[in-house]
Amino acid sequence: MTEPSEIEAAAAGLYPIRTVARRTGVNPVTLRAWERRYGLVRPHRTAGGHRLYSDSDIERIQRIMQMLGAGMAIGRVARVLEQPPEVVADNPLMDNAWDLCRQKLREAVRVFDSARLEQVYNEALAIYPVTLVTSRVISPLLQELGEDWALGEASVAEEHFFSVFLRNKLGARFHHRQGQTSGPRIVLACVPGEAHEIGLMLFALSALARNFRVVLLGANMPLAPLSDTVRQCGAEALVLAAGANMDWATVEADFRQHVSSMDVPVAVGGGICDRHAGAIRATGALALGEDHDAALLALDALLRKPR
Repeated sequence: MTEPSEIEAAAAGLYPIRTVARRTGVNPVTLRAWERRYGLVRPHRTAGGHRLYSDSDIERIQRIMQMLGAGMAIGRVARVLEQPPEVVADNPLMDNAWDLCRQKLREAVRVFDSARLEQVYNEALAIYPVTLVTSRVISPLLQELGEDWALGEASVAEEHFFSVFLRNKLGARFHHRQGQTSGPRIVLACVPGEAHEIGLMLFALSALARNFRVVLLGANMPLAPLSDTVRQCGAEALVLAAGANMDWATVEADFRQHVSSMDVPVAVGGGICDRHAGAIRATGALALGEDHDAALLALDALLRKPR
C-alpha cells in the first residue's frame, strides 16, 4: 500500500510525515525516534503502517521544539507535556542540555579526539532536529573557538580540526538529503571575499529540513555569474551569506548592481545582517539574520507572495 497523498490525508484532517517534517522542521528520522524512544508523539497509523499526524500532533511537536530549544533535557519533555502550558510557563524545568553537549564537543576538540567528536555529534542529531543542534550547539561552539583563539586560549589547529570535521559531516549529510525534497529551489552562496562556508552549509541543511531544494555553491562566489546560474537551474530565490567581519563597503556597489539584475528575490543571511541590515534592505534584498528557522520562514513567506 502506498503512502496516502497529502490531499487525501488533509481531507481527513491528517498529514503524512513528510508534510509534518516540512511544517515543523523536524525530519522524519527524528520524529520516529521521538515516538519510539520517548513516546513524545503518538501518530495515527494506516492499515499499511504509515504515520498520520493531526493538527494537535503538530502543535505538540512545536511545543516539544520550544522546550528543547530552551534547554530542557529530552528525557523530561514527556512528563512536562502533560502539564498545561501555563503551568510550564510559570514553573519552567529547564536543564543545561545544550551546554553539556557543547562542553563534550569542546573537550573532544581540545584533545583532537575524532571518535569522541563524532560520537557526541551523532548522538545529538539522533534525537534533536538539525536546526536546534545548529543554533544551540554548533554555531555557538564555532563562535567560542574563534573567541578562544583570539584570546590565546585555543590554538588555530583546534579551530581547523573542528571545521574540517564539520565540513566532512555536513557535506555527507547534505548529499544524503539531496533529491529528497520537493519545495522551492534556492541557490546558496557566500559573497565574494567570504571564505568561511560552514555557516552556509548549516543553513543548507536547515533548508533541506524545510523541504527546500538547494543548489549549494560554497565560499567566495563571484556575483556576476549568479544571474545566469539562477536562470539555468530554475531557482526561485538567491540567498547569499557573509559573516559579521565582512566589510560591507567592499561589496555594496557590486551587490546593488547584481540584485537589480536578478529575476528572483535575493536575500542575505549571516552575521553581516547584525550591522548592515538597513543597507542590505536598501539594495532591494531581504536581510535574513542568523536564526535559520526564522530566516527560512521569512523566505518561504516571501516566495508565497504573488510577484
